[in-house]
Amino acid sequence: MNLIAEVLASLALRRARPVVEGVKRNTVAAVLLIVLFVTAYVALVVALALYVAETAGPVMAALTVALTATALALVVIAVMMVLNHQARKEALMRQQMAAAAGDPLTTGLIAEVPLMMRESPIATTAMIGCLVYALAKVGGVGRKI
Repeated sequence: MNLIAEVLASLALRRARPVVEGVKRNTVAAVLLIVLFVTAYVALVVALALYVAETAGPVMAALTVALTATALALVVIAVMMVLNHQARKEALMRQQMAAAAGDPLTTGLIAEVPLMMRESPIATTAMIGCLVYALAKVGGVGRKI
């Protein structure tokens, strides 16, 4: 009976890890982008204020800071797009490899089902029903779009 719990835990962890990594990566990028865009905004405001006050060298310094922050923000966006694209490609490759190789946990579970049915047919039937229901929900069955 513990084999089913192991299968469910393995399935949950396998699907959760790429999601957690993506959320961490996107959170770091979002924080960097917010800081850089706020810096650019503040620098632009300072540049405009200095420009109105006097049309000399301090304006060019403020504009340089603003343009540099904006350029860095755009670089971060580009890097994040590349990283997200690579993560999607890796996830697709993992899915294809898993589909081609076959899941050893599923194979082990199928091998154990006859023994489990002999020992406790009602409990085994209920466990298999719960497993099928959980896998169907994870796969999106019954979701309204």
